[in-house]
Amino acid sequence: MGGGCCKTVEPLKAALFSALLLSFLLLSTTFISCAGGAGSPASGGSAEATSLCIQLPSSVEVPAKYLARTAQYEKVDSNFETFTVSITSSSYKSTKSCGRGEKLTFSNIPVGHYDVVALAKKADGAVTAKGTTTVDVEPDVTKTVSISLTRLDYHTVQFLNEDGSVISSQDVSDGYTATKPANPAPSAGKAFSFWTADATVGDSSTPFDFNTPITGDTTLKPVFGVITYTVKYVSPVGTFTASDFTAATASGYSLPSTSSVTGLTFADWYADAAFSTTVDAASVRDVTTFTKKDDLHYEKSIYAKWTATVTFDPRNGGSATTSAPLVYNVDTAADSKPADPTKTGATFLGWYTGTVSGSGATATVTYASTAYNFTTKVTSNITLYAKWGLDISGLSGYLASLPTGSKEEPNVLPAINGLTTSNWTQIKTALTANSSKFVDLSATALPAGITTMEEGFKNCSKLVAAPAIPDSVTNMKYCFSYCSSLTAAPVIPDGVTDMYNCFYQCGSLTAAPAIPDGVTDMSRCFYGCSSLTAAPTIPDGVTNMRYCFDGCSSMTTGPSTIPSGVTDMSYCFRDCSSLTGVIVINAEITDSYNWYGTFVGLHSSLTVKVKSNVLNAVLEGTRLESPYEYPVCNINGMD
Repeated sequence: MGGGCCKTVEPLKAALFSALLLSFLLLSTTFISCAGGAGSPASGGSAEATSLCIQLPSSVEVPAKYLARTAQYEKVDSNFETFTVSITSSSYKSTKSCGRGEKLTFSNIPVGHYDVVALAKKADGAVTAKGTTTVDVEPDVTKTVSISLTRLDYHTVQFLNEDGSVISSQDVSDGYTATKPANPAPSAGKAFSFWTADATVGDSSTPFDFNTPITGDTTLKPVFGVITYTVKYVSPVGTFTASDFTAATASGYSLPSTSSVTGLTFADWYADAAFSTTVDAASVRDVTTFTKKDDLHYEKSIYAKWTATVTFDPRNGGSATTSAPLVYNVDTAADSKPADPTKTGATFLGWYTGTVSGSGATATVTYASTAYNFTTKVTSNITLYAKWGLDISGLSGYLASLPTGSKEEPNVLPAINGLTTSNWTQIKTALTANSSKFVDLSATALPAGITTMEEGFKNCSKLVAAPAIPDSVTNMKYCFSYCSSLTAAPVIPDGVTDMYNCFYQCGSLTAAPAIPDGVTDMSRCFYGCSSLTAAPTIPDGVTNMRYCFDGCSSMTTGPSTIPSGVTDMSYCFRDCSSLTGVIVINAEITDSYNWYGTFVGLHSSLTVKVKSNVLNAVLEGTRLESPYEYPVCNINGMD
């Protein structure tokens, strides 16, 4: 029994294995597409598969309404290139294409109920005929069905020209869309805008949407817009409004008037910003020269060239002689200029704008603060004036040409050029030779390297303002003595040590300069400076103040302190009748001779404090001055 049983089991095992293998192969079968088709199962589909063959006709059925005319029949019968067939079930869909009379096979598809749709299509993809059927596909059976197609109802879409003639037409199946044709050629001066199905054509017509399904015969008309041509005017000056015209009105176009711009010279209108090609009205209105902005708008720009005259006035000898003017394009840089003018005894400093006062030989120019920049764009007619700097060699002649002037309104000289450490003294020579001319030399700086200015400007009685003193100077003895018109003192360099008689008899000097720390000798420094109102601070290194402020009758404020190193103060404050306040004198001068006349002519509003040990010497020295006997100011001793 046991052995028999075993023999029976082995065949059963083999049969079961074969059944399982067959089921696996069926489940593993892939879907195969052909002739451009593709199949795809939906979820929940049957695992069984089979094939479906679709037999396509060699022609389509023609509705009775088309059979009346042979031409129409031929059109609908032959107006397709391919068939496209789709099969669809609840779990599967596939589409394939083929030619006339061919058979399509859908292999390895799931069993089930299928809807079949066949479409006849033209080369451009438009559908001309359609057929439908249904089929049930069963397992292990290749199902073959035939399907017939009926020509779809179609409509004619006509495209008309502007004159109403037919340009082209399209047969469009009902519910399908027309294909937009090429734009029709417009008449002169117009551009195609859009197609419209409106009965009346105009700017307000409704553009036809080519995505609209065609459901009846349709006539489409072109809408043309009138092209506008715009001329823009580019000009650096003036205001010019753009001009618009059409092809119909172009003949009336003319260039704009430029008369509204004054003070400049109009050259011409040009086609380019480089002013290489001139234009006239005829060339401007040539519509072929415009640039397209959109279908109905074209533009071009033309450029106005203006010129300005730049006159160069060399101011030779103060005359108004004018050199040949140069002409420049407006809004371009005047980067060219004439050769620099020359003038005896003068240095050319550059071309300047300015204003002229007076006329003839007495004309003067008020110059701009900086020289003209020749990279600046010229925008108007201008005159440029030569600005001259004096050469030392021409100073005397220049002074001779000037009016006398006055201390209040002196001749302000430009900077004197060509000065050296050896020829700077020629300034004094020229001033002396023209002693009636009041002059201001504040624009001039003396050259570095000068060490002594002793008597440098002595007796220059009409010098109102002095030149700048170089830092190298150490000696200023008698430098400005008898410069009776000097109203402003220069800055005294720090290296100066000797100011003996420096501003002697400078009766117009109102303010004293700061005295450098290295100065030792200030005797007679401000003697006779009757307009001076305040004394400077006296440096600690000063030793000699003999006659220092003698005759400074307007001085109300003296030095607050006299340094202890001073050894001689005789006549220092004599006749400083306006002094008030307190002066503290730390000098320990015991010789009464060196206090001789120091405080004669002063008033009780001034208090002087001296060292107690020199009080008697102070009083004795003051008492020696005839016809004075005793000082009037208060002199007190201090510890």
